[in-house]
Amino acid sequence: MNMIEELIKVLDSIDGSYSVGVHGVTGMQNMPVDGSSIEVAKKITESGLETKGWGGILSNTCMFGQKKNFTTKEYRKIIDYYYTNDSNSQFANILVAVPESFQDREGKQYFLGHFNPTTQFAKGLDEAGDSLPLNKIVDEDKCLPKEFIVGYYYGTFNTSEITFVPNPDFIGFRSKEEQDAFFEQLKGKLEKVGVKDVQDGLIDIEFTHRFGWKITEYQKQLMEFMNYQPTYEVKK
Repeated sequence: MNMIEELIKVLDSIDGSYSVGVHGVTGMQNMPVDGSSIEVAKKITESGLETKGWGGILSNTCMFGQKKNFTTKEYRKIIDYYYTNDSNSQFANILVAVPESFQDREGKQYFLGHFNPTTQFAKGLDEAGDSLPLNKIVDEDKCLPKEFIVGYYYGTFNTSEITFVPNPDFIGFRSKEEQDAFFEQLKGKLEKVGVKDVQDGLIDIEFTHRFGWKITEYQKQLMEFMNYQPTYEVKK
């Protein structure tokens, strides 16, 4: 099996509800002495993807939407993704995947939402997913946890050969016990950005409708996810 086939196999294994995206390594983040984008990609995979400025995940990652909606076109875009190359004419990409929801150890469900397909970077655009909890967390922490990095792949500019390196810490590769422990930690970060379980989220939506506030993309997705209609209709 060649490395492109290996990357396709990994993409196939990602849960359909996950949102998948790619970060093109610029070679500028924590640049090693040899200037290798591959070394930068390896470090990102081990420690998480740092962001600079504002915008969260959408500031430096091109999102392709949920895996369940992928066609050959999305697979091809990911395989062919190219942002820049380093002084050695090598390029490297970080493959990102984030879940739509999870349950804690008490059985409570937490909704994270999904990123909609974008053209390059779409920071600040709510229709792309700016209001999603994970985007807010990354905007606050300035780092996407390594558990949401599937791995990295690299190649040489103007060639068709790539090498894929999986990340053993990716949450989708971990055991149920390890996933539970990670999501318990994530709950604390969700509370800091004002997100609790789905029932509390629905209560917030009721207030949003009652006072005539604008529904965010996250709230819209939560209503669809829970097949929910607010009991209070805003008078026009």
